[in-house]
Amino acid sequence: MSQVQRIHRLIERHGHLADVIGVFWEGAWDGPTEVQVQDRTWTICWATSPLAVREALLPNAGPVVLLTNLAEDALGFDVRARLAKSHLERLNPWSAVKDRFRLKLDAQLFQVRWMAEALENVDPRFFAKSNGMVISAELAWRGVLQHYLGWSENEPWGQSFLKWCTQFQAEAWLKTPEGLRRDLAGFLAERLGRWARHLDPLLAAGRVAEILPLGLLNELLLLAPNHPSRVRCEERYLGGNRLTTEEMQDWYQETRQFWLKLTKVQQMNGLQAAQTIAMDLGLSSVIHLSRLMPESLRLAERDLAQRLDAFLAEPTLAGLNPIEAIVHQLQGHQLKDDKREADWQSIQRLARFLVQPEPNSNSVDAYLSEQAWVDLIRDALLVGQRQKDLQPAIDRLLHQVALKRERFNAGFAKLVEALSMRQSVGAYGIAIEDFSTQVILPLLKEHPVVWVVMDGMSVPAFYQLATQLEERGWNRWEKPESKPVIAALPSVTEISRASLLCGRLVQGQSDQEQKGFSAWAERHAVTAKLFHKVDLVQEEQAVLERIESATERLVALVINAIDDQLAKGGQFELGWDLDRLPILEKVLQSAQVSGRAVVLVSDHGHVLERGTEMVASSGGGERYRKPDTKALAPSEVLVSGDRVVGHSWVLPWSESLRYVSGKKVGYHGGASPQELIVPWGVFGAGYHLNEPWQIRTLARPAWWSQTPEHGQKLEVIQVAKSDWIDALFLSPVYSLQLQRYQDRKLREDQLRALLELLQVENPCELGRVGQAMRMNERNVRGFIFKVQRLLNFDGYPVVELKDQLVHFNRQRLLIQFEMDDRFT
Repeated sequence: MSQVQRIHRLIERHGHLADVIGVFWEGAWDGPTEVQVQDRTWTICWATSPLAVREALLPNAGPVVLLTNLAEDALGFDVRARLAKSHLERLNPWSAVKDRFRLKLDAQLFQVRWMAEALENVDPRFFAKSNGMVISAELAWRGVLQHYLGWSENEPWGQSFLKWCTQFQAEAWLKTPEGLRRDLAGFLAERLGRWARHLDPLLAAGRVAEILPLGLLNELLLLAPNHPSRVRCEERYLGGNRLTTEEMQDWYQETRQFWLKLTKVQQMNGLQAAQTIAMDLGLSSVIHLSRLMPESLRLAERDLAQRLDAFLAEPTLAGLNPIEAIVHQLQGHQLKDDKREADWQSIQRLARFLVQPEPNSNSVDAYLSEQAWVDLIRDALLVGQRQKDLQPAIDRLLHQVALKRERFNAGFAKLVEALSMRQSVGAYGIAIEDFSTQVILPLLKEHPVVWVVMDGMSVPAFYQLATQLEERGWNRWEKPESKPVIAALPSVTEISRASLLCGRLVQGQSDQEQKGFSAWAERHAVTAKLFHKVDLVQEEQAVLERIESATERLVALVINAIDDQLAKGGQFELGWDLDRLPILEKVLQSAQVSGRAVVLVSDHGHVLERGTEMVASSGGGERYRKPDTKALAPSEVLVSGDRVVGHSWVLPWSESLRYVSGKKVGYHGGASPQELIVPWGVFGAGYHLNEPWQIRTLARPAWWSQTPEHGQKLEVIQVAKSDWIDALFLSPVYSLQLQRYQDRKLREDQLRALLELLQVENPCELGRVGQAMRMNERNVRGFIFKVQRLLNFDGYPVVELKDQLVHFNRQRLLIQFEMDDRFT
C-alpha cells in the first residue's frame, strides 16, 4: 500500500475528530500537496521547524495533514491540542493495521515483514467475524490467503491448499506479495507436515497444478520404494529435496482425502495427470502395483482375462486360485464401481460353478437352488460395455457355462411329461391353475391381500426383486411345505396367466381373465377386484386407493413391464429392480399403508436371446410349434398331457431355439426350466403371519460366496483383537458419532465381532453374519442398519449391504475416523 493511500485512510478514520491530523514523517515528502477525501480537500504540509508548523496551521488554512520530523514536545502544547487525538500518528504499517482493524496483533506476526502491508488490503469484515480480541498468526494467514488466493476461511489447511492447486491461476499468483509466495511452503509445513516444505520449487516456478498429481503419485512410489524413478521425481520436481517415507505418506494421505471429495471428472483428471507423470518418469514397469491409477485397473482386468482363459482351457480347483486372487486385488482398487465389481464377482462365481460336479438331480428344486442363480449371473453379464480385453474372455466363460446349463436342461426335459399331467405335477410343484386355491384362499382367511401378477417374471428376475425387497425391510413369508408353481403348457401368457387368474386351465385374453377371476371370487365368496394394464395406465391413483381401502379383501393386478420389455427387439440394459418398475413400488407402498400381505407371482418365465437358431414351423409361437411330419430335434420334446392347452405341442427344452424369424430380447412358451418354473413369494412389512408361515431369506448356493475347497459348512472364525479396532473405539470421531446417535442397542462387543469377521471374510454373506452374531434372520438386518448409521457418514459408505452380501471398506473407515497411518 502506498503512503498516499495510508494518509487517505488516516483521514477517513480521524478526519471527523479535528481539522488537523499530525503525522510523524522522516525525510522529504515528494507526494501530492492535496488529497480529496469524500467532499473535503485536505492540504498536505511538510514542516521541519516549529515556525513552519505554525505557518501551516494558520486559521484560514482549512483541513490539513501536517507531516513533520519534529518530536511531539517540540510542537508545543497549543499545537498538539489542535491535532486529532492530540498526538502525531505514525504511518508504520503495523500501526496502520492495528488502527484499521482495532484488534491486537499476535507477536509472531511482527516477524513476518511483508504481512503488515498484506493485511492492510484485507477486508475488515473478515476479522470482525473473529470472536477474539487478537489477530493470531493463523487468522492473519487465513485473511491474507482468502484475499489474495480465494482460500476458504473454514476448511482445513490441506484441503484449502489442494483446492487452490486444482484451480490455480498463474496471473493471480504473481500478483500476491513476494513474501507470501516465498513463505507459503514453510507456513504449510508447520500445519501439514514437513512434506509441504519441499514444495518450494514448485511454488516458485508457478507449477502449482502439479502438486495434486504428484501427491497421488506417491501411492505408487511408496509401493516401489527402490525404483530409480523416485530420485528422478525428486530432482525434476522438488529441486533435489529428498522425501522421507513418512513425508511421502503424509503427502499422499492429505491428497487422497481431498481427491475422494472431488467429482468423478475431477478425480479422473487428477489421476490422468499423475499417470502421465508416472509414465514420463519411467514407472510403467511398476504401475500395475497401484490401486489408484487407471492403467493399473486396465492391466489388472487384462490379467483377469488371461487367467480366466487359462482356467477355461482346463477348469480345475487349482485354476480357480489365480482368478480368486486377481478379483480380490481388483476389489481393492479405488476406481472400481458397482457395475465393474459386479462383473468381477460374476466371473468369480461362474468359474466356481464350472468346477462343481454335475447335479445328482435335474429336478425343479435343483433349478431353484443352483441353476437359477447361474442364470441370474448370466443375465447380468449378457449386456454392458466392458474393457476390450475382458469382454472376449467373458464371452468364452458364458459359452462354457451355457454348455453346462444345457446339460441340466436336457435332464430336466425328462420331467416335462410329468409336469404336463395333473395327476403327477403335484410331486414337483403347484399347478398354476391351483395357485389361487392353494395359496391365495388360505392366506385371505387371516390377512387382506394384494395379489400382483408379474407377467413374464423368471426365477432369476424374482430373486433380484426379492433381494431388493428384503434389503428394504420387507419380510418374505414361506410355509415349510411350500413348493414352486409350474406353468401351464405351452408357457405363454394367454394360457398360463389366464389359468392362474381363473383358477382352472383356460386360454384367453384380459376380458376372459376378468370374467374368470370374478367367477372364481364369487365361487369362493371373496370380495375381490382385478386390474389390468389399461387400468393401471388410466386410473393408477384410483387403483392405489383401492389397495389402501378395505373395500375388497383381495385386490389383484397384472403388471406387464417385464413381458413388454422382452417383446422388444434389440438389446437393452437388463435388470429387474424397483427403480425400473415404478408401479410395483407404488403398489408396495399402498400395501404397506393398508397392512396388506403382498403375493408376488409370475405366470411363466422366459429365456433371453443368446444367439438363438431360428427353426421354421407350420404354426405355433415363439417357443412352441405344432407336431408335423418333421421329426423331433434332440433339443425338443412332444407334450400332450391334460395340462397342455389346445393341442399336442412340440416344445424346445434347449434355450438355443426359436420358431419366429425376428429376434427379441426374450422368448417364452418352451419347456426349459427357465420358462416352466414359476416363482412366487409372500411379502409383508410391519406385521406377522401365523404359523406355519415363517420368515425366510433367499438361500444362495455355497459357491456364491465361497471357493469350493472351503466347503459348505461354515465355522465361526476366531481372530485376535485387532489394534485398528481398538483405535477406532478410541477415535474422537467415533465418540462424536456415538453422541450423535446415542444408540444403546448397538453394543461395542457386537460391533467388534462384526469387524473381526469382516476383516477375514469380505464381502460376507448376510446369513453368515447372522450365524456369527447369533442373530436370527429378522434381527441381523436391523443390526447391519445400525452399524451403517454409525460408521457411514459424509456420503462415504464403510459398510454396505448389497445382493445379500455385507461389504466392508476398511481403508475408508480409517480415513473417515482419522486413524493412525500405521493401520493403513
